[in-house]
Amino acid sequence: MKTKIYLVRHARTVANDKGILSGVTDVEVSIEGKKQIDAFTPVFRNVKLDRIYTSPLSRTRETIARIAQEHHLEPIVIRELIEKNNGIAETMTIDQVDQIMPGAKMMFLPNGMLPDIEGAETLEQAQKRIVDTVLYCAKENLGNDILICTHGFVLKLFIWKLLNRDSRKIYPNISIQNTSITTVEYDSIENKMTLLEIANCDHLKK
Repeated sequence: MKTKIYLVRHARTVANDKGILSGVTDVEVSIEGKKQIDAFTPVFRNVKLDRIYTSPLSRTRETIARIAQEHHLEPIVIRELIEKNNGIAETMTIDQVDQIMPGAKMMFLPNGMLPDIEGAETLEQAQKRIVDTVLYCAKENLGNDILICTHGFVLKLFIWKLLNRDSRKIYPNISIQNTSITTVEYDSIENKMTLLEIANCDHLKK
């Protein structure tokens, strides 16, 4: 049996507006983010959804709240869908991180990832967490279609895993815009997840 999974990045936040690494810190959706939700919500109006999952942070819960209401579904909060913990870099800008860890900015810009920072999850830890969690949700919903609202860094790590990319190497950056939709299919017979579409954000172009 198969599970279709819609992976969504939360709407834009006030931290995104300021270039702040919010990570596991709870921050509000910005005015622009609320406009994104207005554009994003109708995408799923006529799409079959059997279950909705979200990280515990308010920015993900707000992003999918209206969709859940329209589908008469209660979002299931899963702690493991949370963003990568940035350790001491939480609430800093990348320039501030570069001051305490010279060279961080140069690594951040090419591939959107940060080197290991004190108190932070490693790339490998965050990647394993998000892949295991999405796989768990897929196996719990065989034959169904589900929506998972999560965060940009872990979404990128998830996509890289499915593309067999090494998270420690530099590749052309994959842009995971706020409210973008990545579609994945899980096949229980092959026990395999396949990317169908990466970071679609056509709804933001209208």
